[in-house]
Amino acid sequence: MKAMLQYIFFFFFMNIINSKDLFEDYYKQALEIVSKMNIEEKIGQLFFVNYSDLKPSEDIPKYKPGGIIFSLEDFNTDEKTINSEINKMQILSKKHMGISLGLAVNEEGGDNNVVSKNHRSDGGFLTVKNIYKESGIDGILKIELEKRELLRKFNLNINLSPVADVSTNPDDYIHNRTLGQNAEITADYISKGVEGYVKDKFTCCVKHFPGYSNNPETTVESAVDNRKQEVLYKNDLKPFINAINQKVPMILFSNIIVTCKDSIYPVSLSKAWHDYIRNDF
Repeated sequence: MKAMLQYIFFFFFMNIINSKDLFEDYYKQALEIVSKMNIEEKIGQLFFVNYSDLKPSEDIPKYKPGGIIFSLEDFNTDEKTINSEINKMQILSKKHMGISLGLAVNEEGGDNNVVSKNHRSDGGFLTVKNIYKESGIDGILKIELEKRELLRKFNLNINLSPVADVSTNPDDYIHNRTLGQNAEITADYISKGVEGYVKDKFTCCVKHFPGYSNNPETTVESAVDNRKQEVLYKNDLKPFINAINQKVPMILFSNIIVTCKDSIYPVSLSKAWHDYIRNDF
């Protein structure tokens, strides 16, 4: 199917952390479910598919995806219509797979708001950088709660946020999506932000491991980062380590080639980087 080429492949871009205490309450149930799947169903569960490319009544029974990812244009209609479509997709998934879909959006703030741009009278949430300037980390945590409340109104269950990248240079491509502060302050923000999501039982996803830094936009061009591992550990990795310590359920990897562990593959496709986060953290 043409749309499959545009789907986000969970194995490549999102690394579900496999610690013994993170999902221990669900291991038995998960193994029972997986044991009943055939190979096609297991493969389907690795994908989050773009809603705009989806024909739900055909594609969900056929491909049995793990979830759906929504874009801004998908929310350019009223709440009742959106909820009706989401409910239909969940019914299809439960009928054909026996489990619910993950329903994901980017609701970072600023230009990266999928839901609030269309469904808040103020035009959408501000960037965390701007909120921090106005009201500090406490102000951000208040807004993050508002985000979860808004996403729940649409029966969404995953926010592909917060951004854990460290950037203090306004010239960095990633800067406006970050807190705009140093590693220590960013790590504190990520720790408290993830803690709020975990306690509220709403899935968040920190990104872009191991830290975007001053690299260019990888949806436009390739990027190679030659920083040493000790430099990353002292700086960019701190927010991700804090997120893991708070039991963040999901981490999104960058598409940057970070040569201190792998000079060939981008982090998203690198076994060395996947092994590093699993074994060291």
